[in-house]
Amino acid sequence: ITTLPPEIGLLATLRVLDVNNNRLPVLPAQIGKLGNLTTLAVNYNYLTSLPPLGQCSKLELLQAVGNKLTALPQDIVMLEFLRVLDVVNNRITTLPHEIGALKRLERLELNVNKLSKIPATIGGCERLQLLTLGFNQ
Repeated sequence: ITTLPPEIGLLATLRVLDVNNNRLPVLPAQIGKLGNLTTLAVNYNYLTSLPPLGQCSKLELLQAVGNKLTALPQDIVMLEFLRVLDVVNNRITTLPHEIGALKRLERLELNVNKLSKIPATIGGCERLQLLTLGFNQ
């Protein structure tokens, strides 16, 4: 699969979207309107960015391993139910300063990126149990 139709945003009851191991260079912005989505798995595609996800208010798991992401969407910090953020093996250089707003985050996997520092606000992630930072800058 190399494209997803914008009409995917019409799937109002969709809870899990798994498009792992495809050839997607971009995700339609309409994914960001899926208010019942709990799992978004986009591992091993060709993504350089993610659409705004702040309206995916029930999102608990976001996996985007093995893409070409250089940053996370700024509104990711609005995902109050996010428990797992796995973005291993990308090109991420910075994290949103407000990362500590993710109070329910339990797993933050950032291995093999281009991070040189972590914001001090990470201390706000009170439930964090796993933080992986290997092979960064």
